Amino acid sequence: MVKVSFLALIVVLGSAPLASGEDAGTTLAGSNDGAKLSFDNSVEVTSRKGVSGTSSLTVAPYGALDSNAVLLRVEGTGSEYRYTNNDPPPAHVNGRSIDASVLAGLQAVYENFTAAIFLGGNSQSNRNAIDDPKNSTWETKTGVKGVVEVGLTPTDKTSVQGSVSLSRANRSYRVDLKSGYEVVPNVYAGPQAVFQGDAYYQQWKVGVYASMLTVGGVGVGVGAGLLHDVKQGNGVYLQVSTGLRF
Repeated sequence: MVKVSFLALIVVLGSAPLASGEDAGTTLAGSNDGAKLSFDNSVEVTSRKGVSGTSSLTVAPYGALDSNAVLLRVEGTGSEYRYTNNDPPPAHVNGRSIDASVLAGLQAVYENFTAAIFLGGNSQSNRNAIDDPKNSTWETKTGVKGVVEVGLTPTDKTSVQGSVSLSRANRSYRVDLKSGYEVVPNVYAGPQAVFQGDAYYQQWKVGVYASMLTVGGVGVGVGAGLLHDVKQGNGVYLQVSTGLRF
C-alpha cells in the first residue's frame, strides 16, 4: 500500500533532512549557524488518490546541527491511500496508515561532506476499509529502524544528498536521492528519485526538486514528477516542503 500520506494535519513527526548536507543546497533551512533544532514538514499529493503529510523534529542536545554531534529525532508519516487488490473480481481498497519513529544518531561533518547514522524504534499502523487477506501489513507492526544520510557539496554551486532507511516493521524501506545546482542565488534545482516499499507494495518516483528563497526564516521547496506503483500503476506527484532551524 502506498504510503502517500494524508494531507492532514499530520502532526506525527517525520523525516527531517540531514543537518549539514541540507544546508548546502536543495534543502530547507531557516538559520544554519549554530542551530540546535530542525523542524521540517512536507505534503504530497498524487494522481493515484494519495495524499500525504510528514513532519520531523531533530535536536542536537550537546552541539549544533552543522557540526559533529549526537542527534535525537522524532519522525512520522500519516497517510491516506487507495489501491486495487487481487481478489476476483478486483476491488478498490481505501486505507490509512500512521508511521512513527524515535531515533538516536551520530553525525560527522567534514569540509564538504556530512554523514549521519540513526538507530531506533519504528511503529506502523495500517487500517483498510475492507479486508484484504493478502496484505500482510494490516494492523500494527513494530521493529528496529536504521537510517543513513549523506550530504556532499562538490562545488560552491552544487550539492548531492541521499538517505536510506530500513525498518523491520513490514520490512519497509525508502531510498531518497537528490542533487541541486544554484540556478540563482540561494535557489537550487535538480533531479530527485525516490524508491520505497514494504512487504506488500513497491513504488518509485522520478522528478525535479527546487528549494525556494527563505521567507521569514522558513525555507520552502517544491518537487514534482512521475511515479509508478505496483498496486496503483503510473501517475504524477506534487510535493511541497517547509523547514525551519533555530
